[in-house]
Amino acid sequence: MRPAIATDRLSKTLHLLVESTKHKNIKLMLWSHDQNIIHIINII
Repeated sequence: MRPAIATDRLSKTLHLLVESTKHKNIKLMLWSHDQNIIHIINII
């Protein structure tokens, strides 16, 4: 998968997250740092 396609899919996923979980800003911020999400989960 080309990075551009992955980025586009990620942006669409984030848009859906924004629409469905606007009250969960902290989780949304974590997801926006997708590269670090696994590390964040491991820390928690």
